[in-house]
Amino acid sequence: MTRHSLRLRLLVVAALATGLAVGIAAVGLIALFDRHVERRIDAELGNYLRQLAGDVVINADGTAAIHRRLAEPRFDEPYSGLYWQVQSTDRKILLRSRSLWDTELALPANDTAKGLRRRILAGPEHEQLIALDRQVTYGAPSGPRSLQLTVAIDRHDLDRARRDFAVDMLPFLAVLTAAFLVAVWFQVGIGLRPLRHLREGLQRVRSGETRRLDGRFPDEVDPLVREVNDLLLAQETAIERARSRAADLAHGLKTPLTVLTADAARLQAKGETEISTELLDLAGAMRRQVDQELVRARIDATQRATHPPLPVAPVAERLMRALQRMPKGETITWDSGIPPEITLAVDPDDLAEMLGNLLENAVKWARHEIRLTGTRSAAGTDLSVEDDGPGVPTDQIAALGRRGVRLDRTVQGSGRGLAIVGDIIAAYGGEIRFDAMRPETAPAPLGGLRVTLHFPQRPADRERGRQSVTSE
Repeated sequence: MTRHSLRLRLLVVAALATGLAVGIAAVGLIALFDRHVERRIDAELGNYLRQLAGDVVINADGTAAIHRRLAEPRFDEPYSGLYWQVQSTDRKILLRSRSLWDTELALPANDTAKGLRRRILAGPEHEQLIALDRQVTYGAPSGPRSLQLTVAIDRHDLDRARRDFAVDMLPFLAVLTAAFLVAVWFQVGIGLRPLRHLREGLQRVRSGETRRLDGRFPDEVDPLVREVNDLLLAQETAIERARSRAADLAHGLKTPLTVLTADAARLQAKGETEISTELLDLAGAMRRQVDQELVRARIDATQRATHPPLPVAPVAERLMRALQRMPKGETITWDSGIPPEITLAVDPDDLAEMLGNLLENAVKWARHEIRLTGTRSAAGTDLSVEDDGPGVPTDQIAALGRRGVRLDRTVQGSGRGLAIVGDIIAAYGGEIRFDAMRPETAPAPLGGLRVTLHFPQRPADRERGRQSVTSE
């Protein structure tokens, strides 16, 4: 996944959102835990304060005393963090827990508030204490007497509980985050699955397996599918219109050219050699121009069109049967070795044009045999036409396929056949290759020229190949 990947963007955003949500949840949980612990501490201090109030008595001599110690052992442990004290309204310390040792809890001066009060006080070792205090009035021989009772606990206990809670919570939050991220991974994969189906559908359209995007898509993707199908239909209509115009142009021009050629032949028969030769050359040039423009129109249509897989063997056999009826074709042994499973996503006319030109060229040069073979590999599909003719010297190989180039003027032809084949196969992303007899290397299998058409593997084939490897 690259930085432009939609999947990566969604995963990054989801990861950030998950991290933010888990962080907020952690802060919220700790805050709730603090409130819960503080309420428990306040409740605990309230219980101690009520016990203390019940255990304090006023003696006959007016002194305060504890007739029963509080049950909590920490009150007897010096500086344990849990303290109580009793003082008179004039701020004189009357009683205190053993845990305070020789210190006292410093309450605010001139505090006349009544009822239960919650305070933050300084402890014996300068720590923060959470304290509850209240004034309690006791009966005494000398009359009612008011005492201020205070119970306090070290705030560090709250901090330690918060820290322990956070440490215990971290593994759970980590597992929860991981579970969220895994769920997001599956959610993004499921959410993007229609786009993968759309891509596979476009690959099938591009390879010619189908003409339209088929199947059911989500409501969010369906408008795009309809637009693509409308575009494909418009392209198909434009291609058919272009083919029709090209055919009309060819028909409209070839008929006058045929008449012009016939008139030139009659002039030549009458002895008008100079003007007839000029007319024949002009007609030939015009015919070549028409053929070239028709090929260009076909190539342009080919580059924009999609074609279903076409079996190659029937087309090749039909062409070979037609060429066998030619005078020289009857004397040649024809060998077709194209497996029936080999198919190409090409236009039938384009395939017939390419194979027809190669076979016609082979007929011109072959002595006794012509062989047509087809193979398929991971790189693509190769169709080869071989003959047992004289071959082509090494220094002339580069000239093969150039438009209008004829290596032997004694053989009839225009020199455009191989060039047309090269133009057509280039429109399919392929190439034409030549393998000829060379003095310094081993010759082609039949000793003559071998011309190979290489069609690269289609995207749909590569996708099926990857899926096949994955399933294995």
